[in-house]
Amino acid sequence: MGLDMYLLKKHFINNQSNEELILNKNGKSFCLPYNKIAYVCEIMMYWRKASQIHKWFVDNVQNGVDDCRNYELDGNILLTLLKTCQKVVKYPNLAPELLPIYEGFFFNTTCNYDDQYFRTLNNTISALKNVSDSDIFEYTSCW
Repeated sequence: MGLDMYLLKKHFINNQSNEELILNKNGKSFCLPYNKIAYVCEIMMYWRKASQIHKWFVDNVQNGVDDCRNYELDGNILLTLLKTCQKVVKYPNLAPELLPIYEGFFFNTTCNYDDQYFRTLNNTISALKNVSDSDIFEYTSCW
C-alpha cells in the first residue's frame, strides 16, 4: 500500500472538424469525433510514495487538505516547485525546511533524506524543466 501521485498536462482540443479519432481499449476500437473532445491528458510525472512532493502539493495547492481529489493548476505553481527542488538539490541542508518528509501510515516510516529522496527530486526537475507558465495541469493522488 502507498500513495500514487500523478501530474497530468492538459492539451485542449479546439477542433470543429468532423474527423474522428480512432482509439483502442481492451482490444476494441471505437471512434470519437474531434468536435466532442474537450482535452486530452498527458502524464507528465508519476510518483510513488514521494512524501516530500505530496506534502508540497498539499501545502501549496490543496490548502492543507490531503483529500486525494483532482486539482487543476497552472504552470506558474509548477515553476515554483521546480525552483524549490533545484534549491534543495543544490543545498541539501534546506531539505527539512523547504521539502520536508510527510510522515504517515502510507509512507515509509523510515523515510529520510537519502539517495531515494534526492533521486525523486532530480526526476521531478527533469519532468518540470520544460513547463510553461501558460500550460494547464492537474495533480491527483490516490491511496
